[in-house]
Formats: sequence, C-alpha cells, structure tokens
Amino acid sequence: MPWVSVREPFASPPRLAGVPRTRALAEASSDFDVLHGRAYITGVAFDGDASVIAAHDDVELDSCTLSDLSIGGDRTPDITAHRCVFESCDLSRSRFRELRQCRISGSKLTGADLSGAELIDVVFERCVLHLTQLRIARLQRVVFSECVLREVDAFELTAEDVAFEGSELERVNLDRLRGARIDLRGARSLSFEGVGRLDGCIIADHQLHDLAYELAFAAGLAIERPGDAVPGTGPA
Repeated sequence: MPWVSVREPFASPPRLAGVPRTRALAEASSDFDVLHGRAYITGVAFDGDASVIAAHDDVELDSCTLSDLSIGGDRTPDITAHRCVFESCDLSRSRFRELRQCRISGSKLTGADLSGAELIDVVFERCVLHLTQLRIARLQRVVFSECVLREVDAFELTAEDVAFEGSELERVNLDRLRGARIDLRGARSLSFEGVGRLDGCIIADHQLHDLAYELAFAAGLAIERPGDAVPGTGPA
C-alpha cells in the first residue's frame, strides 16, 4: 500500500502512570526484598547513588525515580523497571530485561543491552542510543522524542505503535523487522542498514529521498557508481 490516508494518531501513544510517590534512599534501605536472587525495590528516589542497585545481579524497580545515576560497568545487574522515571542518567552498558510505563529523559544509553527485552508504554526524551542492542526486542507504544539513534542493532525487532518525534536515525539495522504502525514521519533524519522490508512503517513524502539508496539496495537494484562507466563496453 504505497499511498495511505492517515487517521491520527497513526501510532497509539504510550500509556504512562502518574509521577511515582517515592521516599529517600536512606529511609528505604532496609526495606528491600530479595527473593530467588532478585532484589525488589519499590518507591525509592535514587539521586546520584547507584550502589544499592549495583550490589545485586538482578533488580526489579517499581515506582522509583532515578536521577544523575551511572548504571553499567564491570558489575551491571539485569534491570526490570515498572512505572519508573530516569532523569539525566548514564545507562551505558546497562542491561534491561523489561521496561513498562517508564519515562527516560536526558540519558545516555551507549552500548546498552536491551536485546530480547520488552518495552511497553515507554517514552525516551532527549536520549542518545549509540551502539545500543535491540535485537529480538519487543516494543509496544514507545516514543523516541528528540533522541539520537546511531548504529542501533534492531535485528528481528517486533515493534507496534512506535513513533520517532524529532529524532535522528543513523545506520539503524532493521533487518527482519516485524512492525505495525511505526511512525517515522517526525524523524529529522533517516538512515538504515540491513533493511529487508518495512511493512508497517510510514514516512512522509519528503523523506523518501533520504531512503532512496537503502530501498534500492534492499530491492536488489544495482546502481552504477558515478565516474565508473568504461567507454566501449556496451552492445555493438
């Protein structure tokens, strides 16, 4: 279906919870539960100190706020987060199993591992995703607003109701994408690698030029490189 009339919103927006009610880390440090190797932390405000999170191999955060934290490094837990807010965090090389009803703002996710993760009702705002792993991940009702996605590996991504508002996509691998209602019209730039089919995606007419080469290569079309023509090699 090359031409469509769009009924807005094309992608359903995330369904976010309200601002979580939290208490200071010092007041809650004795209330953490550990069950079968997983630490459960609920309603805590983390501000600049991630040592409690890093002390465990598997952490589930519920209704927490995390500000100015650096999570990831030599000791990086597997993180599940529900109804949480991340602000100005360095999440580089962190590992996420699941994000639900979360807002991530002004954060860096260089080398973050979300492969196989579930992201449902999530908003990324002004984030940098560089060399981020989204292989075989599942996204549902996710928005990337004013983000930079550079060399992101989204091989075999399953995505439904995903939008890119004012974001830059540079060399994003979308090979074997399974998508529905993926809205790329708001992206400031588009550049893909490993593109097979883009069923379920929509772009604006003016963006087609940005994708011309990627789509031609995906269709198996050979393009003569400028200046490479050799005189006298055509039919007699």
